[in-house]
Amino acid sequence: MQFLKSETQFDFVRWMKPATIFSSLMIVAALILIFTKGFNYGIDFAGGVEMRVGLPNGVTTGEVRDAVGSLKLPSVDVAAFLIPDKNVFSIKAKGEENVVQAVGEAAQEEKLPDVAVLINEKLGETFGKDKVEVISTDLVGPRVGKNLRRKGLLAILYSMAAILLYISFRFNMRYSPGAVIALMHDVIAVAGIFSLINHEISLSVIAALLTVAGYSVNDTIIIMDRIREGHTVYRGQSIEKIVNNSINDTLSRTLLTSFTTFIVVLAIYVFGSEIIQDFALSLLIGIFFGTYSTIFISTPIYIGLENFSLARRKAARAARK
Repeated sequence: MQFLKSETQFDFVRWMKPATIFSSLMIVAALILIFTKGFNYGIDFAGGVEMRVGLPNGVTTGEVRDAVGSLKLPSVDVAAFLIPDKNVFSIKAKGEENVVQAVGEAAQEEKLPDVAVLINEKLGETFGKDKVEVISTDLVGPRVGKNLRRKGLLAILYSMAAILLYISFRFNMRYSPGAVIALMHDVIAVAGIFSLINHEISLSVIAALLTVAGYSVNDTIIIMDRIREGHTVYRGQSIEKIVNNSINDTLSRTLLTSFTTFIVVLAIYVFGSEIIQDFALSLLIGIFFGTYSTIFISTPIYIGLENFSLARRKAARAARK
């Protein structure tokens, strides 16, 4: 099955320099946002209380939000689960960094069970004590949140290192830097957009970033494999021509895979519950940038390294004469 009916002859190499400039500016802007504005961390990383409660049919998210909001707790979030014949809500009350600094991490952890009790009592007052079913209560202290934050970052770094080693083993070292830099580009782009729109960073978002990493490197490997074959198929042509032909050869497959995956994830984002929307949004952004970076980030770096290696070989041969 082909996404494009005929062989394409797009001049991708022509647009690689403008794309590199655009990506460089975007990454700088994303890093500035990340280090100045920071992230809106979820309970997984900031600490706090998450409750799942069942309420009478007909109770809306807005009514639950109003009831819990009257407690004046910091950073309360309410979302509905899409469960047939059940009216289940997720209620999150995040820990605040200024609170941690004021009372200490240990003191805040001791207060978390009290917050859960307050929420339960308020729901009972509003909707009736016998009509509130507490399905689960999860407490995450600030120290645990910091530890999870560190482990999430390490998971991303380890995945990049593993990808670098894998591509070096399967191809050669000139292919690896482009793939890893493209992967870093995708992760930073998603993180920067989440910082910009103030979307919550949770463990599900970290899982999405790791999924994006796998998706992006798979896309990159397909094109790199075709470039390796192109050195034989298009023997005698310049490296730029070989890369351009290889991208065109795999373009239909790349677009078909990206388009079908994007449509499925878009359906999850539009029709799924609020619980998984951050995960789906991360994937949507990552799929777009993963496809883009495969063509316009990894391949220009490979061209540069290949030309550098060729120039060194020519200089070495000239020196031996």
